[in-house]
Amino acid sequence: MSRKILPWSIFSLLSILWAVEGGNDEFLYLHTASFDFHDGVPFVRVHVADLPAPVRITGSFSAACGSQRSAGDTVEVTAAAYGPAQVRYRVAVEELTKGQLARYRDILEKTSAELGKTVELFSVGGLFSISDRRIDNREYYVALTGAFDLAAATAAQERLREDLPARRILVIPVLASPSKATLSVAGPASRISCDRFVRLTASAPLKVGSFSFPAKSVLFLYASAEGAIGLVAEEDVEKLLYRILPGEMFASAPLETLKAQAVAARSDIFMQLGKRHAADPFHICSEVHCQKLQWGDQKIPQKFVDAVNATRGEILLHRDLYVARAPYSSSCGGHTESNRAVWFSAEQEYLTGVWDTDMHPKLDLTRATDVRKFLEGKDGDCGIALNKRFRWERTFTDQRMDELLASYGVGRILELTPVERGSSGRVWKLLIGGEKGERSVYGELVMRRLLEDLPSSLFVIDHEKGVWRFKGAGWGHGVGMCQMGAVGLGQKGKKYREILSRYYPGTTVTKIY
Repeated sequence: MSRKILPWSIFSLLSILWAVEGGNDEFLYLHTASFDFHDGVPFVRVHVADLPAPVRITGSFSAACGSQRSAGDTVEVTAAAYGPAQVRYRVAVEELTKGQLARYRDILEKTSAELGKTVELFSVGGLFSISDRRIDNREYYVALTGAFDLAAATAAQERLREDLPARRILVIPVLASPSKATLSVAGPASRISCDRFVRLTASAPLKVGSFSFPAKSVLFLYASAEGAIGLVAEEDVEKLLYRILPGEMFASAPLETLKAQAVAARSDIFMQLGKRHAADPFHICSEVHCQKLQWGDQKIPQKFVDAVNATRGEILLHRDLYVARAPYSSSCGGHTESNRAVWFSAEQEYLTGVWDTDMHPKLDLTRATDVRKFLEGKDGDCGIALNKRFRWERTFTDQRMDELLASYGVGRILELTPVERGSSGRVWKLLIGGEKGERSVYGELVMRRLLEDLPSSLFVIDHEKGVWRFKGAGWGHGVGMCQMGAVGLGQKGKKYREILSRYYPGTTVTKIY
């Protein structure tokens, strides 16, 4: 086993922790983007759940912290003297592309003049060394100078969103010092007291609370809140993917489609390292916020296992170095969307939006007239029988529309006008016209939720006889891989690398271990 540690980590986290804590124990290591290897495969730390204390552990295992060791088959873990992590927050006002970095000083000067505030360059993520290959998942932001408490950062974010509605304004946490607690591990014949965390190593299957783990599992327990114990598993990336794929794709999908999904999901894990959960002693969570993980003893269909094994260690790289963002959505409706138009993030060359067909119509989907023509057609490999939202229609009465948009204060709704569309025709700016004035709505997810969860923002609007009629295509944000389209391509016999090259053009499938 060898440990690979980043030359630098998120927010220069290593140096911050050493300065604050004056040490380099394992709990501090858990807060970094570093990770272990076993048999050449990276093991990342995943938050499984928060459990109410006391937590009962049964099985054959050893519990350790520092020089203390305890072995047994039944113990209870409790926590006392809990102190939460100390976190500060940065306010990012714009993300920069790699190409913009060469002139970042000019961008800082321009942004500072625009906002009337001082700004600086701020980065998250890191440069990793894996099996003698370097990969880079860093992101760069223009951020307000200094770090803030949460209330001040949130207030600044809201003000900036009002002034810059077509910008992605982020509040990014920065860890000042980790949480504190004394954990007690008590068994029939022994008791140890641990500062901040307990490491469990299973010599046979064990059970932690209601969760079961196989032999050789490595787990960590820490105080996640007053009266709660956080459970973290250090898990093989490949085995994590066994758990992720069933929640992202159905087993009846073609094997090549599942392979493409496996590469995209694996890329997302490496894209996240060092960027999320800065205040927590783990890399990723088990929720949709990171990637949904199914913990438990349920049997995983062999087809998912085969797809992961066939693509072992493969991720998407851009320019042979940068970990590609690999988002996906259920159905693009015939054309994928630019990440810039959906999240207002720095536009990526491989996420600018593509036709989901080899023989596409000559239409400009940023124009409403062409969107109408497009919606009348059946262009797109995602137009398979399984896809119930390839084309869709939704209606609202005048009364219901007035109720849904009442918070905008424009009175009775007279007009809804898509003002800005992305490359797929998805609306990202909508003008609401009412008897008392006008208001604009920005962001495809905002308007979808506003209008009772429309399947997508790829739509046209008609209003007649007291009814608002939305005709649209697709389900989801539409950025990156179209999962229904990937199924359609798999049914046509396309290989997984061909599928990925359509949806992430300019990236390469690269084996990093």
